[in-house]
Amino acid sequence: MNKIRIGKLIKTPLLCITLILFLLLPVFVSAQIASGPKFLGNVIAGDIPDNWTTYWNQVTSENAGKWGSVESSQDNMNWNNLDLAYDFAKSNGFPYKHHTLVWGSQEPGWIGGLSQSEQLVEITEWIQAVGERYPDCDFIDVVNEPLHAPASYRAALGGDGATGWDWVIKSFELARQYCNGKLLLNDYGIVNDEVQTGNYLEIINLLNDRGLIDGIGVQAHAFNLDDYAASLITRNLDRLAATGLPIYPSEVDLRGDDATQLQRYQEKFAALWDHPGVKGITLWGYIQGTIWQSEAWLVSSGSIGATERPAMQWLKEYVGASSVTLAPGETPTPTPSPTPEPTPTPTEVPVDCSGAAEWSAGAIYDSPGTRVIYNGVLYENNWYTAGDNPEENSGDYEVWTRIGSCGATGETPSPTAVVTTAPTNPPNVTPNPGTLGDTNSDGVIDIVDALLIAQYYVDLNPVNFNPDAADTNCDGNIDIVDALLVAQYYVSLITEFC
Repeated sequence: MNKIRIGKLIKTPLLCITLILFLLLPVFVSAQIASGPKFLGNVIAGDIPDNWTTYWNQVTSENAGKWGSVESSQDNMNWNNLDLAYDFAKSNGFPYKHHTLVWGSQEPGWIGGLSQSEQLVEITEWIQAVGERYPDCDFIDVVNEPLHAPASYRAALGGDGATGWDWVIKSFELARQYCNGKLLLNDYGIVNDEVQTGNYLEIINLLNDRGLIDGIGVQAHAFNLDDYAASLITRNLDRLAATGLPIYPSEVDLRGDDATQLQRYQEKFAALWDHPGVKGITLWGYIQGTIWQSEAWLVSSGSIGATERPAMQWLKEYVGASSVTLAPGETPTPTPSPTPEPTPTPTEVPVDCSGAAEWSAGAIYDSPGTRVIYNGVLYENNWYTAGDNPEENSGDYEVWTRIGSCGATGETPSPTAVVTTAPTNPPNVTPNPGTLGDTNSDGVIDIVDALLIAQYYVDLNPVNFNPDAADTNCDGNIDIVDALLVAQYYVSLITEFC
């Protein structure tokens, strides 16, 4: 391999390495937390914070994409802040989500003074204008909060109609006609409320049956998460995922003092992030003094090196660990599966069925927690139901929960044995001396490999250096470009060499 010199500007090895590290600095400063298949995004409200790309890799405009923000005066459009967010996303290769097209809040004040036919013309013009100006949208919140803040002009879109949600269907038809990107429905109070999840699914299924929806948005502000069990969140996500549509939680923020916020992230955020149906999450701010939920801030300012709260430190480690990308040719070492101790089969305890009525196929059970008897077994409903046989519709994520047999006899169940789980080791890789970029042949491509290339370039004769793995742009030379490419690979800005 040949070594090309930069020129007389670089006089000493120390100066050369200093220059290389200086050139590498922006690569590491802009390394986002998530680098795997799921994104971790945030909002942009106006000016872009210096440390935004340190953490996030998906963009949503916080307020600038709402109709009332763009067209507060009829036919006078203000795209400035929306252009800023969109252009920033596209220039950095980040997915961009438009928020939102149809919403009952922050709608233009003048829309209420028009006739229904005039309203429909204006709605159509608005959606068409967004599609034309932002042709590379990745996601669009088509209708926001249909259950809680329906648009005042919904009659112009068909009102309730035959389906009960004709206005939502029409909104999605217009978005499909004029816009690119995945079309999402979005609302709050879903992951923490099984009844509302059922109501939400009614709309989703109508859209899904017509091929109009590409993903499910669920708002996850602090009031949807803080005081609710992770198991409840998971159950409702399971029900949404059963549609086959990907889920995109958004507007995520978690409050509390340092200890409380950290615990909530470890429980509630993890429940969202780890769910297989969730394909990306968008937080709703992160900087102290600028975030909508004031107690939910994660970083003290928008400057590089700002103080991070414990929850942010945990978030970086947790999401970063789940986003590890192995180098070409590397094979992860499987984590050994735990060997559980056998669990003794319990003997059912009789339950008191007094006060419970026999289940009736013609009855409506609209209050969760209602208990009924069917074939001598006590059941409890989890949400609204009518005509669903308890015996056939009980179990995980079903409408009925089996409580137990009425008047059954038997012994007290044996205690459940504790399952001891083997400790999970961090993923390892099998060393592959021939892997391009792995210049020290340790099986991992990291900053050490970049520095070894730099040392070789200035004749410092690095130890355990494999020059055959150093020419990462395959141009026949080992130089500063190769070190930069390794650094970019390390922070997932590129996924392969040559």
